[in-house]
Amino acid sequence: ELYEIKLKEALPVRSIGYAYPKRRTKSAAANKFIETVLKEDAGIGLVTYNSNANIISDFSVDYDNLEENVDSLDCNGNTNIGDGLEQAYDMLENSNAKTKIIVLMSDGVPNVGKEGNALISYADQIKNSDILIYTLGFFEKMDDKSEAQELMEGIASEGCHYEVADSDDLVFFFDDVADQINGQRYI
Repeated sequence: ELYEIKLKEALPVRSIGYAYPKRRTKSAAANKFIETVLKEDAGIGLVTYNSNANIISDFSVDYDNLEENVDSLDCNGNTNIGDGLEQAYDMLENSNAKTKIIVLMSDGVPNVGKEGNALISYADQIKNSDILIYTLGFFEKMDDKSEAQELMEGIASEGCHYEVADSDDLVFFFDDVADQINGQRYI
């Protein structure tokens, strides 16, 4: 059986000095996620987004290549979550995978492209095409998290939103995705 997961890595909007630890945390989280998912015989594609989204890796099972791509990400630019979702959706729509999952990681709200209810409506269209969306919010440095939390909860499939301070907080997330891939999780 073939499974494909689209992993999305957000580029922080903050300054380089402030963003570097956050990027390192998200890179560590993404790499742990890749390691866990590859154990389930799933292919992973990578899309990054700032002002625009870019596919940085088509579906792959090569851990070293995926890890290198994640580790090479820079922290700069804007946050265009909608464009990132669109790229991930296009990749999954063109695949023949049995299970299709998008994992969206972000440290804030979009400041380019679709925002608010328009972005949630777009995510609903994706979910209605049998694609599961997990969201990971890295909001620990935000003064007011409520808008970001509400948005990411609205984007996520039911029960699939997580907030984490660092990569060690992802144990439950890893278990949920692994169970979803091997058919043991029911939403």
